Amino acid sequence: MLKYLYNSDIMLTDLNFIFEIADKEFGFKDDPNQYNPTELEFYNLQKQFPFSFCIIKDKNKIIGFVTLLPCSKKLMNDFLSKKINEAELVKNIDENINLDNFDTLFLTAAYIDPNYRKKGIIKKTYKDMIRFYLNKNSNLVLFGWVFTDQGLLLGKKLSAECNLDFKYIK
Repeated sequence: MLKYLYNSDIMLTDLNFIFEIADKEFGFKDDPNQYNPTELEFYNLQKQFPFSFCIIKDKNKIIGFVTLLPCSKKLMNDFLSKKINEAELVKNIDENINLDNFDTLFLTAAYIDPNYRKKGIIKKTYKDMIRFYLNKNSNLVLFGWVFTDQGLLLGKKLSAECNLDFKYIK
C-alpha cells in the first residue's frame, strides 16, 4: 500500500534522501540555473504552500516525490521566455506569491523509482495536488521545464485531464 506524505509529514531524513535523488536525476546542485534549496527555504515554501510537495513511500521505502508551486502568469512568462532562470523563479515565488494571488502552477519536479513506473502514480499525485489549488483558483495554467519525453507526456496528460493549458520549455 502506497503512502503519500505531504508537507508537514515529511521528516528531515526523507528530505535529505529526496535531495540526493533529485541531484542524481536533475543535477541541480551543479547547475546555478536550477533551484537548489536549503532546508530552511524548503520548509518555508512548504508552510507557504500546502500540497506543494509529496513524498511517496511503499512501506517505509521512498519510491518517489512530486513538487509543484503556485506562481503568477508574469513570472511564468519571464521563466518561459528565459528572462529568469528556475532559481530566480522560485526565489520570486517565495517572496511574492501566496494563496491569494497565484494563477499558474509550476510543475517543478517529479521522480518515481523505475520499478513503479507506468502505473500512474506520479499523475495521480499531481492531480490530487492540482485539485487542491483549483479549489483556490479555478482558472489556472500549468507550466514546467521539461527534461524528458516522459515529463512532456505527463504535462500534456495533466493538462488534458485537468482541463488546463500547459506551457513548457525544454
